[in-house]
Amino acid sequence: MRDYVLINGKQSKITYNSSKGRMWTLESANDDTLKILNELTKFQDSSVMYQKGITVIKSLSTIELTSIGVTRPANHIGILRHELPANTIITFNTDGEKYPYYGIIKSDKSKKAISDFRERLLNLLALKSVVPHRESKGSH
Repeated sequence: MRDYVLINGKQSKITYNSSKGRMWTLESANDDTLKILNELTKFQDSSVMYQKGITVIKSLSTIELTSIGVTRPANHIGILRHELPANTIITFNTDGEKYPYYGIIKSDKSKKAISDFRERLLNLLALKSVVPHRESKGSH
């Protein structure tokens, strides 16, 4: 079990991503990106910290993300990975679970990075709501 680490007290295997798709950037973000960020950070002010291993704020699977109305969750996770510092968001599987989980590592550095990113994301979404998208020009 060399490849396993404790994440929130459970034996888990971290998945190291090697993206073969397009590069994600903040400009690709939309309301679903914010929805995922909000879900992953829902309990960031909790005092819970595991004594051993890694503590993530809240872990969510792709199935859970689609159940809250997010379409193409992996794309939004890609945006988060691109915009947040390394070792902030991780993908992992726990024993017996078919689908991977995503989580943001609980640390002061992660909380600061999330706060900064959320501000940039909110500014972008506000700008997108004012400036019409190319696809929608002339549709009315």
